[in-house]
Amino acid sequence: MFIAVSPSLGISTLPELIARAKKAPGEITYATTGVGRLTHLTGELLQRKAGIKLLVVPYTGGPSHAVTDVATERVAMIIEGYSGVVGAARSGSIKLIAVASAKRLAEFPDVPTVAETIPGFQATTSDWCSSPAAQASFAAPGRESLCEQAIAVGELDATARSG
Repeated sequence: MFIAVSPSLGISTLPELIARAKKAPGEITYATTGVGRLTHLTGELLQRKAGIKLLVVPYTGGPSHAVTDVATERVAMIIEGYSGVVGAARSGSIKLIAVASAKRLAEFPDVPTVAETIPGFQATTSDWCSSPAAQASFAAPGRESLCEQAIAVGELDATARSG
């Protein structure tokens, strides 16, 4: 999960966001892609751990509308996964101020983790590849699937691979 802001907000770091939110409780809006989803729960955890109050703006139908509203200043910030924000961040439409992973990402080495400001904070997801236990392979014979390629290079845990 990333925390990203509208560049016009004038906030460049998570500590700056927290300081502004403490001065104006409930006035900073944040977009999430649905109530009760990880994006929303990450925002709730951020508020609790940082001692701040933000105003949630839930969106349905994926992150594209939410990201657009942050880029056009209708909403101040967004909490969203990699695929939802990376394009807008690269284009400069939104500014990444923190990532909720355990360590900084190689692709964004200048984006600090939330834990660098709030020790112990982490909000991540897991992806799974699965198939029926009797299936010998994830793909047609002679072709590796993307899941098998990821397992081979250590990107996925192969614990359940043998059925």
